[in-house]
Amino acid sequence: MRIYCYSPWATLQIWNDGHYGPCCAIKIPLKSFPKDKKDIFELFNSKEMQAIRWRLVNGKVNLVPCSNCYHRNFWHQDDYSFSYHALAKSLPMYTSKEGYKEFARKYEKLNTDYVNGLLKVSETPLNYHFIVSQKCNLKCIMCSQNKIPRELPTYVFDALEEDPERINEIHIVGGEPFVSSAAINFIHRIEKVKLHGCVVRITTNGTLLNIYFDTLKNIENLSLTVSIEGVGHRYEKIRKGSNWNKIVANLMSLPELLRTGGYRIIMLNSIIMKSSYLDTLNILRLSSAIETKVNFFPVFGCPNEDISFFSNYTELEGVLKEIEYARRLAIILRDNVAVRTLIATKKHIINSVNKWVDGNICAFPMLFKCNKNFKWDNLDGDVYLYPFTTVVSKIINREMYHGLSDKITGIVDLRAYYVRKKYEHLNILHPHDFYTIVNKNKHDKINLIITSSRYFERLLMEVKKYKDKINLFYINWDDSCNLYEVVWKIYSVS
Repeated sequence: MRIYCYSPWATLQIWNDGHYGPCCAIKIPLKSFPKDKKDIFELFNSKEMQAIRWRLVNGKVNLVPCSNCYHRNFWHQDDYSFSYHALAKSLPMYTSKEGYKEFARKYEKLNTDYVNGLLKVSETPLNYHFIVSQKCNLKCIMCSQNKIPRELPTYVFDALEEDPERINEIHIVGGEPFVSSAAINFIHRIEKVKLHGCVVRITTNGTLLNIYFDTLKNIENLSLTVSIEGVGHRYEKIRKGSNWNKIVANLMSLPELLRTGGYRIIMLNSIIMKSSYLDTLNILRLSSAIETKVNFFPVFGCPNEDISFFSNYTELEGVLKEIEYARRLAIILRDNVAVRTLIATKKHIINSVNKWVDGNICAFPMLFKCNKNFKWDNLDGDVYLYPFTTVVSKIINREMYHGLSDKITGIVDLRAYYVRKKYEHLNILHPHDFYTIVNKNKHDKINLIITSSRYFERLLMEVKKYKDKINLFYINWDDSCNLYEVVWKIYSVS
């Protein structure tokens, strides 16, 4: 049996905004935060989690969030996420766990459940991912943090202390974890309680490492990831509120951290985007100086920074050349992580660009620009929004989109089955249901309005075959965003 992802059999992710799931792509509403081991087990075996496992066992991943990873992992096997969980023959184990019999028993049970494709698992998760808060001390141009300051309740962590010998990994993410009182409290608890081989992963922007350096040294098994884009003034421009000299001083202390404690991995995460790609070589040199490796990946959900969108081929070729130079340097520096992720990023760009066209003809001959001057009253036919997110309330309340809310026929969302109960007054459709309506429609074209740049590329691919039946719109939240203009300029479509 070939199962396309191990996460639903191994991992439970809990968000500060009241959701849970097996990974960052799938968010299921929580009735209440778990308080003990029993609550954790019930969440891990909820009907929603079992449904996700069923889809992965049976390969039914189209038009659900799993499809993003599925397409990357099995259509383009060198894409940046390929090594994370695809084709895994067994669940991951990050430290040897020698002598921990309880962990070994739990691991074998869950691994058997995964290999056999069982929908209801026999144990609590091996891995826990906590999005503790979205509070952050920086305002990065490609990021959407600081929107939900609510913190994860500290009692959620109590359940882990009931089971310290049987946990593989705890991952703490923000926002910025070191400005979250919940995260800091939990990290101090980890420092004092030996978790018997469990790896503690922390993703940080690195600006406060100097304050918590001694605490990190005392964590038995640590995996620290520092996010950094650009060098010098570019870094400060991208990560507003930061100081380059301070971050360099913090990074230079990391080699000392590597030589303390047990299991130690320190990585740099670096997003390749328009504002940062010219410093890709410099990031590699910096990582070599502090004895770490770099995980590069392309930006998502930020059209102004997306390296797939340029007004001409010369600029696009410049990005690809820069990535190729960086790949050659990574080979010299023996940074196999950078080599693999740079190759994947380059292929991602090429694949993304190729998706916009059939030969040299653009996938859609017309993409309507929705700005302040657009007259929604002139729309004929049914109007659907896709995807449904919090933007629905923004659309309805914004003066510049006055008149649109009265015309909305329905809302299309991959999570339709989860959110219908919460929004009973709205007509929420799963994409399968929407495309059925499109196929049956024999009158005016259906108006489909894309409300999120994050899913723009994937949605274009989905609706491509319905281009004769759909008028496609993209709502421009940011007046500086020229996504649609760029897409069509690139190919000089007649």
